[in-house]
Amino acid sequence: ETRGYMIIGSGSSEGTFRQTGGTLKQTASVTSSVSTNHLYRTNPDPARARKFDYPTLIGFQGGKGLYEITGGTATISKSVFVASCFSDDDIPWGINDKGQELRPSDSSFPYGQTTGTEGCLRVKGGAVSIPDDCTVGKGGRGTIEMVGTNGTLSVGRLVATNGVKSVLRFVCDRENPAAGVSPITVADKAMLDGTTLEVELGESYSGRARVRLINAPHVEGDFGRVTVTGKSAESAVVVKDELGVRLRIRRGFVMVVR
Repeated sequence: ETRGYMIIGSGSSEGTFRQTGGTLKQTASVTSSVSTNHLYRTNPDPARARKFDYPTLIGFQGGKGLYEITGGTATISKSVFVASCFSDDDIPWGINDKGQELRPSDSSFPYGQTTGTEGCLRVKGGAVSIPDDCTVGKGGRGTIEMVGTNGTLSVGRLVATNGVKSVLRFVCDRENPAAGVSPITVADKAMLDGTTLEVELGESYSGRARVRLINAPHVEGDFGRVTVTGKSAESAVVVKDELGVRLRIRRGFVMVVR
């Protein structure tokens, strides 16, 4: 179990977190004691402790971050930003000696640094649950990548509205060409205005003609760029329906009468 910020790749660094099994529980609500030094928590005063909600950041302030899961389970209780965030997200980053939250609007903390920021959440196995918002590409190039059918990703709300910097990539199972790919499951709504969608069917895809990509009761906006590669790519179209978003592969046959 982790508490407070979970940041993968910040500043000039590249960070990678790979989960191959076990259970990860990211508890964003943290009880912090006021101290004479809010960064190092010296001389804490338990009587003045308060709870603060912190996000998970994959790629931040110009850094490059990758979180890849191939097994196990992960529950991240508060917001996740794949490729940074901005000051208008109003995220706390500490407390002062009076027990007050320090936020981007009243501090010099560089939330707005976006040059070179990249983040990727790659699900190849296991199960990831984010009950809160998952924001992709707001402050850099962010990617959610679903690979094959061994993993699942569920989020409260999916926000991917920054055009070419917000990428949703689906890679169909190469070992089992008939399996397809696991969808992203959204509890509330998917906001996809201008989002980049990439689907890799593979050269031997033999699965269903309808490939579910996103399960969501509400979908807002349209994709800005759609790229489908692999077998039957030229006959594939993206369809929004009452269940979310799917890829439809138009199939038919030619009858020759002599």
